[in-house]
Amino acid sequence: MLQVPPTVYRLSNVKLAVFKGMSAHNLKRLLAQNIGVTVSSDAPVYLGGYVLDNLSAVQQALDLTQDGMSTLVRNSITASFLSNEVKQSKLG
Repeated sequence: MLQVPPTVYRLSNVKLAVFKGMSAHNLKRLLAQNIGVTVSSDAPVYLGGYVLDNLSAVQQALDLTQDGMSTLVRNSITASFLSNEVKQSKLG
């Protein structure tokens, strides 16, 4: 079965008015539903925000716990194009 994780571009989602503000973003709800959502950067030179900027903004705006942030990182590793061997070494 093909699994395609939804990717959140927090800063560009707000700049492009997909959401009125980060606090209105559905990311926390997606995490609560165990959807393998990831946080990425989207044209950071134009829209601002590299991956760490996006992760920090998400954590602050949505008050995500350490577990929530860890889940986002694990989801990113799982969804990456790394080999299964490398993924397992990173995920433990």
